[in-house]
Amino acid sequence: MEIQEECYSINEICRNFKTSQTTVYKMIRDKQIQAYKPERCRKIPKREFQQIVYEHY
Repeated sequence: MEIQEECYSINEICRNFKTSQTTVYKMIRDKQIQAYKPERCRKIPKREFQQIVYEHY
């Protein structure tokens, strides 16, 4: 049995952190955050995203 890490969807990040989808996709493209696509939508590990927010803002 695999333990799944808690993740944000891109829409959750936009809504909770008041940012645009363009900004989130740019962060993924620039490899500032890691995202994976387990099903149909991209997922971003909560711990990793929170660390980026803490370091940069």
